[in-house]
Amino acid sequence: MKCVGMQYMEAVRRLKASGFQPKRSLYLSFVPDEEIGGHDGLEKLAQSDVFKNMNVDIVLDEGLASPNENYRLFYGERMPWWLVIKATRAPGHGAKLYDNSAIENLFKSIESIRRFRASQFDLVKAGLKGEGEVISVNMAFLKAGTPSPTGFVMNLQPSEAEAGFDIRIPPTVNAEFLEKRIAEEWAPASRNMSFEGIMESVEKGEVTWRLLGLVLM
Repeated sequence: MKCVGMQYMEAVRRLKASGFQPKRSLYLSFVPDEEIGGHDGLEKLAQSDVFKNMNVDIVLDEGLASPNENYRLFYGERMPWWLVIKATRAPGHGAKLYDNSAIENLFKSIESIRRFRASQFDLVKAGLKGEGEVISVNMAFLKAGTPSPTGFVMNLQPSEAEAGFDIRIPPTVNAEFLEKRIAEEWAPASRNMSFEGIMESVEKGEVTWRLLGLVLM
């Protein structure tokens, strides 16, 4: 979005150079923590007297860079859901084959999520939907193993395994649909699995602070 921010600044520079006088004041806001909730950036601004005195009428976010001369306007935003899936099971010796070990169960979930991701991505590749119209799922981390002074214990199957995913949900999708899929298919309790979805920033309305990029007075 850096290119869009530069376009905003260049547009303002040209308007000022031309002598244009807007009917209301215009503010550009740039913050460093938009991708992690905006708690130390726009959230504090939105709660301040400075923001209240702006008397905001219209808010626009950064949008997307345009590949041509047309500037696209969007009226909805995908909702972030940072999901952590955890599998637990009794540890086992590395030389034995066990059913439903923690890592095996996590692999089953990862494969199921990979197939879902591919089905969503296929819609984009086929031109049937835009990137903002599908549920995007990308793995952010994978954590497992029993640490040792030199790395990891190689002859032990660990009792826990975790994977984190960055999920973005379009406004046209009911979040309950995805939560049901996670509970029944991606992290079922029947496989000794659990999950946590970090969505509180959206539920509290703080998504507005993250999206705030251009304020018209």
